[in-house]
Amino acid sequence: MLTEDILLPEDGSWIAIVPLGNDSFIQNDYTQDCLIRFGALSTSYGSVFQSGDTIIVNETVYVRARNGIKPDTVGSLKVTR
Repeated sequence: MLTEDILLPEDGSWIAIVPLGNDSFIQNDYTQDCLIRFGALSTSYGSVFQSGDTIIVNETVYVRARNGIKPDTVGSLKVTR
């Protein structure tokens, strides 16, 4: 398994997390909540992905900071594939 830290863009744009195998574990290790959604063409606002939460996915998901990265925010998304 490979674990990597992914930093979210400060401007609040969506980033894609693509699984490389069967399942990917994504943990919100930020001190703030994020948004997560499925589907590149989705117009959904996204579901709240709270600080400390972990989700297991087997398809590409899109994640962004809820209202942009706040100046005092620390952490990253930890993705294990």
